[in-house]
Amino acid sequence: AALLLITVLTATLIASLVIQQLARRVQALLDGTRRISGREFGARVEIAGDCEFAGLADSFNAMSRDLKRQFDALAALAEVDRLLQRSPDIEAILDRLLPSMASILHAWSVSVLMLDRDSPGHARVYDHVAGDADARPVRRIAIDPEGMRAACGRNSGTISRAIGVAAQELMEPLLSAGASTLELKPLEHEGRLLGFLCVGHAEAAARVPPPAVSTADFADRLSIVLANLAQSEKLRHQAHFDSLTGLANRALFRERLQQALDHAQRAGRSGALLYVDLDQFKHVNDTAGHGVGDEFLCTIAQRLRHSVGSEAMAARLGGDEFAVLLLQADAAEAAVRADAILRAVDEPVHLAGRELRTGASIGIALFPDHGAGIDELLMVGDIAMYRAKEAGRNRAVLFAPEMR
Repeated sequence: AALLLITVLTATLIASLVIQQLARRVQALLDGTRRISGREFGARVEIAGDCEFAGLADSFNAMSRDLKRQFDALAALAEVDRLLQRSPDIEAILDRLLPSMASILHAWSVSVLMLDRDSPGHARVYDHVAGDADARPVRRIAIDPEGMRAACGRNSGTISRAIGVAAQELMEPLLSAGASTLELKPLEHEGRLLGFLCVGHAEAAARVPPPAVSTADFADRLSIVLANLAQSEKLRHQAHFDSLTGLANRALFRERLQQALDHAQRAGRSGALLYVDLDQFKHVNDTAGHGVGDEFLCTIAQRLRHSVGSEAMAARLGGDEFAVLLLQADAAEAAVRADAILRAVDEPVHLAGRELRTGASIGIALFPDHGAGIDELLMVGDIAMYRAKEAGRNRAVLFAPEMR
């Protein structure tokens, strides 16, 4: 009886110890589950031994790591959305996004190429290299877009040192910085090539991220972002620039003129407005046709832009009427710029086998002397321009109060 009692007590004690050990392991897994529900992915579940619970803990930790990568990726993409809503500045977006991409993809470097809208054979390159304390300057490179698109299909998109002649100018600085392989993905939206995403890896094994956060996922997202930015830029350009000549339109000119008037009032400085009207332009339309007339206006617009310099703003107000905004200019400076415009416009234009010529009449208005408001300043500039026409055309006249 004593032996039986001892045996029962021993078995009970052993069972109790086993149950407590199992309970601690189950509790550890439960605690880990609660931490995951609170997005605390860094804490591991530690269960020693080679039992089933230890294997379950290892699987649990692996799942936690995968969930962390997926949440980090989703957070990075959500950050892109927030940045895009706050600011359409692609540089602000990439400054935040590229380091996140490098971390999530375990990449040595991440680069985004944006094709120039007006020159697809050139691109701007934004680079991020792991370990760099400061952001790298934007690079401008000449590329072969179709050659690079074809290179994306080789070796499942991986470009090694032996491949990628089309992308050599892109690759060399990244390979020199320590990347051993480069993964290249096209950025496309609705069949239009917008650029490329280039991800560099220090080790070949590190270039295979979890499927839920692959390089292709980021490439798809970036394609949408660049397409939206391009569309926003297109709409902004249509709203503020003349569709024929490419100069600023009346709306943008009035906006910039108001800013100049406000600045002149605060700083006590003067500026000038040149109101430009072509002489006898109707004769060009009547003799050569409206199509040639449009080409003629485009040529004059380009001459106008070049003759006033980069610091001045030239705009087409409508028809054959143009305006130029000069900041921090007095009457003498305005006269010099007006004379440059007259010489540029007076040069013959050769179109459709014809030599076409016209002149310009220019009215000069100074602000704030001649007007403190947009409409008033445009009105006095128009008055001075008509005085120039009355005086014989092809000249500039400075507004004077008695002209009213």
